[in-house]
Amino acid sequence: MVENFLENYTPDAQSQYRSSLQVLSGSDNEDERSVIQALFLYWSSEGKLRKNSDQEDHEVILGHLTGLSPLRLSSTLERLTDTYKAIYHNRTAKLYRFYQGGRNPRELEKEIDTLIENETSSIDEVINYVRVSHFDDKRIPLMINALRFAQDKDQVQSDWKFKREVTSPAHLHRTLTKPHLFQQAKHRGLIIYVFAKTQEELIGLRRNITTLIKQCPVSDRIVVAISNLETGDLDETILKYNTLTDPKKFPSEKRQDYGESFTQLRTEWERAIRTNIENLISNCTYYCKDIDRLNNQDQKNLDVLISHLLSNLYPFVPPIVDKLKSDHSTGKQIVQFVAKKLFANDLTDQNIASIGNSRSASEDVIRNIYRQRWGLLNYQGGKYQAQPPTNPIVLQAWDYITNQAKEAKQANLAYFT
Repeated sequence: MVENFLENYTPDAQSQYRSSLQVLSGSDNEDERSVIQALFLYWSSEGKLRKNSDQEDHEVILGHLTGLSPLRLSSTLERLTDTYKAIYHNRTAKLYRFYQGGRNPRELEKEIDTLIENETSSIDEVINYVRVSHFDDKRIPLMINALRFAQDKDQVQSDWKFKREVTSPAHLHRTLTKPHLFQQAKHRGLIIYVFAKTQEELIGLRRNITTLIKQCPVSDRIVVAISNLETGDLDETILKYNTLTDPKKFPSEKRQDYGESFTQLRTEWERAIRTNIENLISNCTYYCKDIDRLNNQDQKNLDVLISHLLSNLYPFVPPIVDKLKSDHSTGKQIVQFVAKKLFANDLTDQNIASIGNSRSASEDVIRNIYRQRWGLLNYQGGKYQAQPPTNPIVLQAWDYITNQAKEAKQANLAYFT
């Protein structure tokens, strides 16, 4: 019936219908043709055919028009939307539609392929995309806190961060030997993800990774995460996506010309890229200094690994409160004040009160941290004096500093005698 009366409909409606059928030219499935015809009748009826309510699924009326069972209709619609891209589903409105002007995403993809036919892609497309677009606070944060270290050492989590970085096997050595790798950095270490286009590259890197880490001047602050999956043709997909979304290569008038096809293809490629990258990141083997000291299960736990490195780097870290974290301005003022007054043997209740706006904070830190938790201060008659700490971790640091001071003093005496 549709074919017999097709000429009575608008040119745009005819174009949408014929374009959708052309996509199915290699299929002899009558269900697919029936659904396309039913959808054409629905949108060409000028409102005479409509859903009972906005909340009703479009499948209800399409089922009546085609006579297909719910199961057959569902599988056919899935093929038409996901496999052939002949139509698309507006989930908010609960409606299936033809693409604007009959131009579907596959036609748009062919045009993108033509635009990039003289360009070549490489693993660099993947690396750059991850650096610019993928690490964020919602999905995979750029910074990761060492939770176990902070908990075990009674620290403020935000003080103990590792930063995520990504590179390729060819550039890993350059990254590991980069001068001033942590100069003015707000993070304590790096987690370096390594992606490669082929399994051969990944296998070759695993053979040499232990040596590469040993050559790194800051190997005690590095975790290398080598993906177990190759990137394959992900670089080509990213090149296509970048071309599609670049207003210079694909201007706004072309986007408008393709309408919903542009949105659908962009979303499809975004989803494919995101899924691939998340799989690359979540399927890694980790390598770091002294990893063999950990059991097999802990070697697969990123938090355990960075906490392990931090424990070796900072064995004498004392328990603190939020006011003593590294970037707390009031905490810095209190620490400087206490050190100055202790050297002058003049840390008293009276001059603690002179700190001003931070008096209550100062009293809290001095009494609860320095005195009670660290056992570093003795209090008598309104005056504080330094003493060997009772906290075992702080005592280790005290003994270490004392011994270093003695050795330095003896070395100076020997030099001048």
